[in-house]
Amino acid sequence: IKGRNYKWVIYLTDVVILVSVFVVFVNCIVEPMGWRNYDGDSRFYWNRFGHMFVFLLSYVVAISTVKITPKDLDSMLMTFIRSGLQIGIMYLFFTLSVAILFRTFPGHLLMWSGIVNGILMTSAHCLITYVVVRRRKRHMVNIVFVGADANNIRLYDKIKNGYSTFTYNILGFFSTIHKDSVPANSDYLGGISEVVPYLENNGVDMVLCSLNPAKSVVEISGIVDTCESRFISFYYVPNMDGYLRRRMHFDEIGHVTVVKLREE
Repeated sequence: IKGRNYKWVIYLTDVVILVSVFVVFVNCIVEPMGWRNYDGDSRFYWNRFGHMFVFLLSYVVAISTVKITPKDLDSMLMTFIRSGLQIGIMYLFFTLSVAILFRTFPGHLLMWSGIVNGILMTSAHCLITYVVVRRRKRHMVNIVFVGADANNIRLYDKIKNGYSTFTYNILGFFSTIHKDSVPANSDYLGGISEVVPYLENNGVDMVLCSLNPAKSVVEISGIVDTCESRFISFYYVPNMDGYLRRRMHFDEIGHVTVVKLREE
């Protein structure tokens, strides 16, 4: 399961569980037993498709209110709590809706289907989360940041809080000048002189370097050589502050690197 498809797998699983349980309980409990209207009339006021629509609409309201986020993968407890909140909101909305629209109170359906759906949906959420986390760890790309200037910090925030959360494992920062800028929730791995020994012994897959090439020629050369010899991906993060925040394209004229505003 790819990270970006994580929530859709959960949504699809939920819908299958909800529809299956709803159909079984309607056929086995609700329709044979019936329920009374609020005015005491014993007529069987039941609309199978109407109640099914309200049931699924209640689920949409629930998942729109309590959304699935990447933080769900950080703790199984978060997955359990989020699942419980969604089920609670769904049944609250369903109860109020059928009371207003159909003037009925489906007590048997609410009680028994709520218990069954709660167990099945919460178990499914936890199982899917467990599978995704195990797969994510197996295919994790271990990255380190070399340099803790504003540009690398912005890149760190993007990766940590949205982009590729399911792919990258951030090991930490190397920095000498800006070491006080290293985020509190990330590890400070040492100075620039310690990068090469770390790359040689810690299974790094990617290096994101924001050091100024004109001022750190020796350090960058050593890091690049180590990356090349160990098949570690190396990315230079240039300081583009002052330019428009838009996609740009790098090219070379002779041996001079130039930046184009658009691909021609």
